[in-house]
Amino acid sequence: MDSLEASGAEYEAIATRLRSVVLRARGLYPEATQLLNGLIDQNADDVWSHWLLGKMFVEKASITDAIKHLEKAVAHLK
Repeated sequence: MDSLEASGAEYEAIATRLRSVVLRARGLYPEATQLLNGLIDQNADDVWSHWLLGKMFVEKASITDAIKHLEKAVAHLK
């Protein structure tokens, strides 16, 4: 697949990540976390969802959780 092409599932994942960013910006961390964890359940190698969760956990001062997700994001970079 060309790097500029994406499947319907990839577009849905992007839209879900964007929804999580909006929820996080509104202070709705549990809802944002649920969306991102759902994406990770579907694809454990989802770099962007791990990165977004890690960033959110940093904001919430949950450093152990932040490190876990940020390390996974870095490990899955291709």
